[in-house]
Amino acid sequence: MLAKRVLVVAILLPAGLLIIFLGGWVFAGFVALVLGLAAWEFGQLFRLSGFQPAIPVLALGATALTRG
Repeated sequence: MLAKRVLVVAILLPAGLLIIFLGGWVFAGFVALVLGLAAWEFGQLFRLSGFQPAIPVLALGATALTRG
């Protein structure tokens, strides 16, 4: 378990720092991607609760809110 966490940190930490260092459109694109994926997951949670959200609209709306 610890080995998997260390491996993930060893991969994601340099990638995250590179994205932050590059900044600009790269950083804005990454933030948009993360927001879109989070909104998609949020919609899936609503669907599991018995609701019927428009998940693509939710994800695209959250992504559109990102400004570069």
